[in-house]
Amino acid sequence: MSILTILSVFIFFILVPGLGAFSVRRRWRLVRGRLLEAGCMPRVSYHDYTSWEHETGGGVIGVRRMLACIDAVEGDDTLWVSNAELSAAIDMHQQKVVLLSGVQDDLLAGGMDEPAVSPVVLPWKRMLMISQGMQVFVSGLLYSEGGQLRFRDNPQQPLLVFIFEGDPGMLLYRGVWNSRQRNEYFNQFTPGSLILGSAALIFQAFVFLSDPDAYFLGLVALTMGFVPVLPLLPPGVAGYFLFRRLWRYGRRLRSQRDLLKVPEKLCSQGEKIGLTCCLDDGSASDRIQTISLAMHPEGAQWQLMINKTDDPLFISVRYPQNPAGIRHKLNRLAHLVEALAVILFGLALAVNWYLMFVLLSYLV
Repeated sequence: MSILTILSVFIFFILVPGLGAFSVRRRWRLVRGRLLEAGCMPRVSYHDYTSWEHETGGGVIGVRRMLACIDAVEGDDTLWVSNAELSAAIDMHQQKVVLLSGVQDDLLAGGMDEPAVSPVVLPWKRMLMISQGMQVFVSGLLYSEGGQLRFRDNPQQPLLVFIFEGDPGMLLYRGVWNSRQRNEYFNQFTPGSLILGSAALIFQAFVFLSDPDAYFLGLVALTMGFVPVLPLLPPGVAGYFLFRRLWRYGRRLRSQRDLLKVPEKLCSQGEKIGLTCCLDDGSASDRIQTISLAMHPEGAQWQLMINKTDDPLFISVRYPQNPAGIRHKLNRLAHLVEALAVILFGLALAVNWYLMFVLLSYLV
């Protein structure tokens, strides 16, 4: 195999999609982290607003969060929202919105399946379907301007805007569960990179095959040019579907790992946000939802996170004791499953590559 062929395969089939995969995974990790941080912020209140106006006459109120519904859109970049207590404007200039559609009210009670529709991050300018009454969760710096509340983006404290459906109390759990790509390798850079890589390899094959002394190099380059479609051909296609199944399972394990971060993170700020966390002594109400995990040992104790406020963002939850230890086990198992998936995919690809090489050696 020539150096040029090796470089083409590495750059177009591995490096570019791989960098895109790391970028996508990092982006969703930031979304999940910012959502959890937002859950620990103080929520904006009418008392907070009136006190600030009376003492200072306006300015930066501070970092706040707000659950509300859309009222109206003013101009191109202002979104007006309100809840039962107050209304506020959100400055949407150059802002991105996370759309979380669907309802998963049974997520914690064993409904931990793949989301029917993954979340979508869209620039505000591309939000064509906005209707009154849609639920919004926003966090960031809140300002008082001329007697009005306004959320604005800031480099040190960027805005986070979720538009979602379903129970607000499930937003943190659904956001953490769903905010990840189904397969990071297939990102926005992958299609173009695969097409360019195949074209470059086929062109190299044409050049090599015109020289009888480079026939083998040409045959290798030509076979490499078919790599993007080889996983979909028999017999290796069976390995491809097994890879997808294992990768999906690994994704669920990572989602369960991150799901345990929600009560763990909230309980670390319990006093500030009105939550009480304690061991479960069996006297809790049946209305408390349980985070059910297969890795929770039989007979192990549970912990409770009780919502003592009227804050609709929080629900009372029962979750396994020692969540950090369980998260470590889930993380390790997810890495093992995903490594096995990649190995099986590589073996299936190698089998199909060899069969294609033999076939082309007869045809070319």
